[in-house]
Amino acid sequence: IYEKDDSPGALESLGIGFAQGRACFHDAQTVDVTNEVDGTSYRLNAKYGVVIATGASPRNFADDIAGLDSVPYWTYENVWDEFFDSIEQDQQKQVGKKKIIVVGGGPIGCELSQSISRLGCSV
Repeated sequence: IYEKDDSPGALESLGIGFAQGRACFHDAQTVDVTNEVDGTSYRLNAKYGVVIATGASPRNFADDIAGLDSVPYWTYENVWDEFFDSIEQDQQKQVGKKKIIVVGGGPIGCELSQSISRLGCSV
């Protein structure tokens, strides 16, 4: 999906400018961007608006939650592959309804909670 719809090249092919670096708003339509690799700076003027897409990466909770490193856990990057594998294994063992704890109340945590709940798990 990324390469087809969300990559810088895909956005630019739609006429959407792309900049990567540390940004600071000058005003509602103007952003100053500094390239963190070489330190060069430039100013972008938006015709319609600015989209801030910071990206994300899962945090290593095993460092923060005691005992987490000793049990299986998922992040948003692997939850769907691991979740369905786990459900299949439970069905083969005839285990009852799966109970899952979601750590994080941001958009991704809320979306995962709702999705997993709709698939029949107790969240």
